[in-house]
Amino acid sequence: MEVKKELTSLDAKNKAQKIVFAPLFFQAIVTLRQTGILELIGKNKKGIHLSDIAAKSGISDYGVKVLLEAASSINVVEFIADDTVVLTKIGYILNTDLMTEINLNFVNDVCYSGAKYLTESIKNGKPEGLKTLGNWNTLYEGLSILPEKERKSWFDFDHYYSDDAFPAALKIVFKENPNYIFDIGGNTGKWAIACCTHDKM
Repeated sequence: MEVKKELTSLDAKNKAQKIVFAPLFFQAIVTLRQTGILELIGKNKKGIHLSDIAAKSGISDYGVKVLLEAASSINVVEFIADDTVVLTKIGYILNTDLMTEINLNFVNDVCYSGAKYLTESIKNGKPEGLKTLGNWNTLYEGLSILPEKERKSWFDFDHYYSDDAFPAALKIVFKENPNYIFDIGGNTGKWAIACCTHDKM
C-alpha cells in the first residue's frame, strides 16, 4: 500500500489559495477563449509576444498581461522569455478539446451565476440559483425560451453525454423485444427517434 505523502502546512495553504481564487481563474480562461487570445497563442507554437497578442486581439497590453499572468499561475500558458508565451498541455486542451469546451460553456453559461445560491439550494432542497435563468420550478420548463447562448450550451452538454449512452441503452431496452415502450420525455425527442431507428417494428 502506497503511503500518501502528507502536505506541509505551506503546501496546504498554497492549495487553499487556489481553491479561493478558482472562480477568478475560471473567468480569466473564459475571457481568454472569448477574446480569441487562447487560440492566437495556440497558433504560435514557438511563442508570441504580449504586444503582438494585444495588437491582434484588440485588448490593451495591460489587459493581456493580467489575463496571461492569471493563466500562467494555473499552468495554462508558460512564459518562455520576457513577455513571450506558449500554451502548456493544459492550455492546449482548453483550446482544442471538444469535451472541455462543452463543459466550460455549460458551467459558464448555465451554472455559474446560479452557483452563488448553492448554500440556499442545499438548505431549502430546491434549485434556488435557477432564478438567474428564469422563473421556473425546473430548468426543463424554460428550455424552449432560454436565451440562445444558454440554450445551446445546455443542449451541447446534454447531447454530448446522453447521446453516447444510447447504443448501450438500446441493447438493454430491446433485449426482451418489447411491444411497447413508454417514453416519459427526454428534452429533445432524440431517444424516441433512436428507439424507432433501432427497431422499426
